[in-house]
Amino acid sequence: MKYGLDFGTSNSTISFDDGINITLLPVEKSLNTPEIMPSLLYFEDIEKKWYFGHDAFIEYKENGGDGRFIQSIKKLLADNMYTGTHIGFKFYSLEKLIELYFREIKKRADKIVQKNVKAITIGRPVYFSRNLNDGLAEKRLQTAASRAGFEEIDFVLEPLAATYALKKQIAEPTNVFTIDIGGGTTDVSIVSLMPNGNGSSRILSTHGISVGGIDFTSQIMNNRLLKYFGLGTTYKSIFNQKMPFPKYALRHITDWYNSLKMVHNQQFMSFLKEVKRTTSDPEKIKCLEELVYEKLGLEIFIAIETAKIALSEDMEAYVEYRQNGIDIQELVKRIEFEHYIASYANEISEMMDESLNQGELDYDQMDIVLMVGGSSKIPLLKKIIEDKFPTIPVIQTNIYSSVAYGLSVADHPFQGSTF
Repeated sequence: MKYGLDFGTSNSTISFDDGINITLLPVEKSLNTPEIMPSLLYFEDIEKKWYFGHDAFIEYKENGGDGRFIQSIKKLLADNMYTGTHIGFKFYSLEKLIELYFREIKKRADKIVQKNVKAITIGRPVYFSRNLNDGLAEKRLQTAASRAGFEEIDFVLEPLAATYALKKQIAEPTNVFTIDIGGGTTDVSIVSLMPNGNGSSRILSTHGISVGGIDFTSQIMNNRLLKYFGLGTTYKSIFNQKMPFPKYALRHITDWYNSLKMVHNQQFMSFLKEVKRTTSDPEKIKCLEELVYEKLGLEIFIAIETAKIALSEDMEAYVEYRQNGIDIQELVKRIEFEHYIASYANEISEMMDESLNQGELDYDQMDIVLMVGGSSKIPLLKKIIEDKFPTIPVIQTNIYSSVAYGLSVADHPFQGSTF
């Protein structure tokens, strides 16, 4: 009896193995997709209360952005320079923040299965970060899970878990190329998968890079929406020279999380005060002020995310947001979006090539390609993959839940070349 937890940068899912059946648990009842719980935390200042998942976003909005809203903490796991943050008068370590989230998802899951489940398999990317401390990241997850009430904890690479979910569906040894394009990372595993009862499967290669859906969303802000917040305007310098508003001054609002902290950036706030005094377009600078002071970055990025998702089905979509004097209605075409993310797509393509080279394999040696993760729906990325495997079936089912399901299927943690 155990859980399988896919703790994602943007969303999380959890499965339950009772020894007979594996079930994805509806831990997020307020959404149309109850099995998907946003990886969000919010501390409300007045009542001194924590909220999680979709509730965190709702309460954050209703409180006008007051309190502390926390997202994408998975991206900080490998950063030994980030130890935690003060919330109110109390310091919360990164391990503590993740513990709070794990404790909440365990409480919801335990209520559904009516058991106090002590065993868990947690998914992890191939690399949390190539440039930071990967071992620290897993240790932090281990600590958080232990403090949240789990006693038996192991880890499986996320693409391997997705691959393992196919084990019951194959009748003969099958080479599976799995690519998981998530919110914060893109990971690949290549596995010689054996049917149940036919011996151990062999891991032929694994690879990963820190590129994901958050990066794609940020490119729409960077390329199309900065004009609503001052880009293209002018102001007068202290020497009374007419100056263009510099794009680098808006770099923080291309990342919604950093946009929440801009009000505390004294250098930026001093610059904003200078620009406001002599700007050629006061309305746009007023919009920038509203974004910063009212902490509207998250809501704007949700609007961008909505358009990005629509572009996977439609050739064009609008980014629409109207609040606090900000009036965005920006048409984005799919071909434009594909241009914005082309460099990331090239990184993913090169990483796929490298994963095969590491395993001394060729593309035509694969039998099945499995695509999972929310960003695997993006047509440009699908085309890159299909072009590399022109004669091989590309499977795209359960893109949000296959990792969590596979984590419960896995009988053993990842321990080298077999599983």
